[in-house]
Amino acid sequence: RHRAMDRYLWSPEKKRYEPYHLGKKERVNVNSADGLAPLFVGAASPIQAAEAVKSAKSIERRGGLMASDLTKSHHQWDGTNGWAPYQVMAIVGYERYGFHDDAIRIARKWVGAVTNSYRRGHAMFERVDVVTLSKPVVDELKYPTQEGFLWTNGSFVWAALDVLGMKKVPIGAAL
Repeated sequence: RHRAMDRYLWSPEKKRYEPYHLGKKERVNVNSADGLAPLFVGAASPIQAAEAVKSAKSIERRGGLMASDLTKSHHQWDGTNGWAPYQVMAIVGYERYGFHDDAIRIARKWVGAVTNSYRRGHAMFERVDVVTLSKPVVDELKYPTQEGFLWTNGSFVWAALDVLGMKKVPIGAAL
């Protein structure tokens, strides 16, 4: 699997993992957060991991990692959409390879984005716009942003409590 990932997904020129188009039998020239999945599963070499972390900085925004650098796309899995699985893969992958400060930074950004989005929209959403820190704007080509999505809720609680060490405060308790 590691050899196949290197052959099909690793771009030695761009020093990042890229999606692979099965129909065209070629890598897709896009910097996307799913390029951190090999770090999450421990399949990257230490050099590849370091390069992937550097590459991901270009899709990092104040609310975490963008889905991809394809900002003109009409797909949910592109642009400024911040998805919980991407943030979790980044945090766990960064920690696995010793990039602790990067993991903490992403966790803080994600917790902040979800908190801000909740305050603005009065709900937890399946994805968060990591630039505006709010519910993503939906156009006619995207399905409506779902409310109450468990992976956002779970990633928020995990990042806040387990990664950042925040304390649980009961609702209505004085802070």
